[in-house]
Amino acid sequence: MRDLELYTGGEPEPMPRAERDRFGNRTDVLDKVKALRLLPDRHHLTTELVANYYEVSAEVIKKLVQRNREELDSNGFRVISDEELRDMKSLSEISSRATQLALFDRRTVVRVGLLLRDSPIARAVRDAVQDGYEAEPAGGGSAAVDVSTVDRRMLARMVLDAEDRADAEQVARELAEHRAELEYRRNQEYEHAEAIVITTWRKTWFSHVPEDDFWECMYDRKRAGLLINQRLTRPKLDRAGNQLFKDGKPVFKDGHEHRHPTASGQRFLELTPNGVHGGRARFHTKVIPGKEAELALRDYLTRWFGPGRRQIGRAA
Repeated sequence: MRDLELYTGGEPEPMPRAERDRFGNRTDVLDKVKALRLLPDRHHLTTELVANYYEVSAEVIKKLVQRNREELDSNGFRVISDEELRDMKSLSEISSRATQLALFDRRTVVRVGLLLRDSPIARAVRDAVQDGYEAEPAGGGSAAVDVSTVDRRMLARMVLDAEDRADAEQVARELAEHRAELEYRRNQEYEHAEAIVITTWRKTWFSHVPEDDFWECMYDRKRAGLLINQRLTRPKLDRAGNQLFKDGKPVFKDGHEHRHPTASGQRFLELTPNGVHGGRARFHTKVIPGKEAELALRDYLTRWFGPGRRQIGRAA
């Protein structure tokens, strides 16, 4: 797709701001100009979908947003993150690992068309919003409508605006129901899950943190200090009980209590049996099962690692 010109504030506008405000609610024209592809929530589009509609590159839309952010924000543009983003990804089956997502509703898409230069589709949108337009009653607000005096285009616009409002309300209800269902499932996962090994738990919540940095913090008593550090503290022996050497240097292995919870770590962690090896009982360090301990551990570690980013589906 071509990189087209867009209004930057230093050149004549495709349509002055006053007219953009006047015609900006004409969402009914979008599907008349070209079929509008929405996300499965039936109310929003991503940057890529808006770019496809106007037949420009996504970079053109991003630059337009940057240069006209305040105007777009007041006309439905939003950037979502955290739980709202996870819900939208789940509802719309978006596989991106981005931590934020820009969303455009129909009003925002119209406003993009009123700002975008030299796009044939944007030009058609600008023409369409002015076609059959009639001024609203003086003094603002709503007024009783005599259908016999309203032309067919205006009536169609009124019907579509009402449908848009109904769709938005329906989408809001569906999102609320979806969030409630996700929260219920997450609670069920916690309530019925067994203890999770700390190494797996790290991948669930803090996969964005380098592994070495994570463990160093867990060992360091001046920071998290939740795990015992006995790395390479025990001599490695041969079958006769003699010290092993490699390249003339003694070989060591981890101590028996390496990566066991410290006294402070026992708030969040517990030892579970992992069989008998070499005549000695072995243990796994696991996060205490249940939502309270797992989320408390996540929140405790945010001071060093930032917010935990839970991967979809609790690791087993």
